[in-house]
Amino acid sequence: MRTLPSALAALLVTAMLGCRPDLSRETAAVESLLPVIDNVMQRISLMDTVLPLELAERVRFQCGRISGDSLLFEEQLAVSYSAHCSLADRAGQLLAHRRELMDEATRTRTQLHDLHNDLVNRVANKDSTSTFIEVEFLYVEHLGELADELQSHLDDLLLRESDFRPVMDSLMTVTTAKFVE
Repeated sequence: MRTLPSALAALLVTAMLGCRPDLSRETAAVESLLPVIDNVMQRISLMDTVLPLELAERVRFQCGRISGDSLLFEEQLAVSYSAHCSLADRAGQLLAHRRELMDEATRTRTQLHDLHNDLVNRVANKDSTSTFIEVEFLYVEHLGELADELQSHLDDLLLRESDFRPVMDSLMTVTTAKFVE
């Protein structure tokens, strides 16, 4: 008599497992996204933060040193000085954006990892999972574009500072000479 309830229980468990949807495509889709987000995170982490920090420090020093000097106020020099001094703030903004982007990529990776676990454990809802994967795919792609854009802005910042450097160096030379007098 005990074998009948055990057999019935086994049949019931098998039937219940058979009712679960096949999530193998969704699992594969999430597995394919994980290396992509890892790549985005790696690109963000490899961005040079030292050069923009050094740039900001150098520019703040130069602008602070030159600001009290009245020789600047030839119009062309004043424009260069103003544009150059704004680079320090821009460097800070870009580095803050880098931190935010890395935080967002980390959150996205955690969500994908959690979804993968839910799929493997077959506790995810197939319909909502498919929609979520589509959204995450687009978002991971967007994060990659933002990483590329940020790198481009950092490169441009360094280039702009090197373009202003001869003018600023000459102003620093004149200002330093006045301090020595």
